[in-house]
Amino acid sequence: MKFLEDLLRLLNWQVTQLDLHRHFHALGAGVIEEVRVQRDKGFGFVRYSTHAEAALAIQIGNVQSLLCGKQIKVFEQHMSF
Repeated sequence: MKFLEDLLRLLNWQVTQLDLHRHFHALGAGVIEEVRVQRDKGFGFVRYSTHAEAALAIQIGNVQSLLCGKQIKVFEQHMSF
């Protein structure tokens, strides 16, 4: 199974999964299937239903890139299971 995730870097260590979900939900890019945060590494992951939704979230997310007072950078990441 393959799917596309948005990888976020430079997260504030205080960002929670709920913060991340709310931020990306507000972007209106599509249906969020999964959100994960790795606080100790400053990473977060947001998985969308389709490639188009993920691509839109990357585009919008890099324009509206403040989350909990810290600028973030959004990248595309392909995962396989």
